Amino acid sequence: MSNQKKINTTDINTISATKNVGLKDTSEGGEGLPLAPAGKPSSATPSAGDTPATPPKCHTDSISLTRNQGKHNSRKKNYEELKAFIPQTGNEENYALLTHYLMMKNDSAKANKRKELIEKFSFAEEKITEAENFFNAKKIPFTSKPDSSFTFIDLFAGIGGFRLAMQANGGRCVFSSEWDDAAKQTYYENYGEVPFGDITKEETKALIPEHFDVLCAGFPCQPFSYSGQKLGFKDKTKGTLFFDICEILKKHQPKVFFLENVKGLVSHENGKTIDTIRTILGDELHYDIHEAILSSLDFGLPQKRERWYCVGFREETAFNFPVGQKKIVTLRSIIDINSLKFEFSKSAAI
Repeated sequence: MSNQKKINTTDINTISATKNVGLKDTSEGGEGLPLAPAGKPSSATPSAGDTPATPPKCHTDSISLTRNQGKHNSRKKNYEELKAFIPQTGNEENYALLTHYLMMKNDSAKANKRKELIEKFSFAEEKITEAENFFNAKKIPFTSKPDSSFTFIDLFAGIGGFRLAMQANGGRCVFSSEWDDAAKQTYYENYGEVPFGDITKEETKALIPEHFDVLCAGFPCQPFSYSGQKLGFKDKTKGTLFFDICEILKKHQPKVFFLENVKGLVSHENGKTIDTIRTILGDELHYDIHEAILSSLDFGLPQKRERWYCVGFREETAFNFPVGQKKIVTLRSIIDINSLKFEFSKSAAI
């Protein structure tokens, strides 16, 4: 159509090619293990439109293999290194408030946020300054490009696969949310930001900036997965989180959204679930939606991980998903087996 906008569609394959590549795993049993060499985003991700022909190898001095065996993990959280800078009110979200502020660009919006931290959330001005000095000296593996061209929010952020790819393509994250504690620690390790918690809470939604360009959300897949109970929207804990996404889309109306879920979403309840999603996104929220099932195996990763991707535009847009190179990559090609040393702790289950 003559009124269609053209867009560089090949950038989207960075999501498939970089998810879980280049990140540190700081969850229990994998503390400090770099899944690929830490460094600048450009060194760990392919350039826009490319598939990594030779993925980076993973080097590490040792891997500690432990198992929690259901016991409570009392280890100090990595982001508690910021404890001295936040109000001691017992509010875990203070870590997210502080780190989101510290990651902002130095402009009037950041000055207003600083004022808000002091007046609304009881942060001490001198402690904010100390935190800024601390962060200036802190090495953060993956940061936004100085000349970022769009903003995005990262919902159900996990350990940051979406963020890695979006930043590599010129994006700057202005809000992140994740409720799993281990994932939040990994996210902080890689991006210097602690995600906010439960996105179903109105007080969490209220912290989302009024304006942003792209909404990214890999919403929970268990209700639709072949390996789960496939309760779909009947799963009152995780199955209804799609509607929280819709609520945010309706309120903020970003130019673009980018959703991801398991392949089973398309066939769930004989297609009724995906029909509901299409109706809400297309007919009710009036987005021009495009869908595809893509496999990471086709984009330079040694894993057959088929996922449903859906991109929606505020305006009618000419868009095509990438097809990949269909070139098989083996696990051995990205891991230097000879460099690995395995150390089993006494508490590890045999």
